[in-house]
Amino acid sequence: RDTDYVKSNLNGNLEYRFSETGSLSANVGYSTLKATVLSGVGTLQAEGYGYSYGQLRLNLENFFAQVYLNRNDAGKSRVYGAFDVVDNSTQLVGQAQYDWNNTSGRQSIIIGADFEMTRPDTEGTIQTDEGIDEFGGYLQSTTKLTGKLDFTAAVRADYSSIGNQDINLSPRAALVFKPNSANSFRVTFNRAYSSHGTN
Repeated sequence: RDTDYVKSNLNGNLEYRFSETGSLSANVGYSTLKATVLSGVGTLQAEGYGYSYGQLRLNLENFFAQVYLNRNDAGKSRVYGAFDVVDNSTQLVGQAQYDWNNTSGRQSIIIGADFEMTRPDTEGTIQTDEGIDEFGGYLQSTTKLTGKLDFTAAVRADYSSIGNQDINLSPRAALVFKPNSANSFRVTFNRAYSSHGTN
């Protein structure tokens, strides 16, 4: 085995603040690795295993949005005693959220949406090469019932292009009692959905 460990990273950020409450930023980066690492398919000798990303992010008062792209490049990596690894996969992700508070501070509503598009390209050496598209949206409301008691209700809807391909709803409710600034008591109900992984 090659026991050398070499990792290189290069990252950059550019931000434009167009108002006191608004900014647009761009982030890019690249890293490469030479090392022996454990993986889901066996002990891997990473040889020039590269990862690159790019991100755009917008902040504007109560609104937030971002989109980013990740990409792998396995280089000349291999699993010891088995096979060469191919990985030229990409992933595109986007998110947007708006947070609304009324002037009295008794009501807060958050609404948002996101998507994730995964495109494995491993020639079957790591995982299936079937693409996965996932979309979701959510709504959450928090109400101050009294000065010490809050009620939160939320629902999230998710869709995945693999699995049962139904729209899955995840409800949530919470009652929070804060007798003082250092303590809180919470009663919650939650049901969550986890999509299938690429493996």
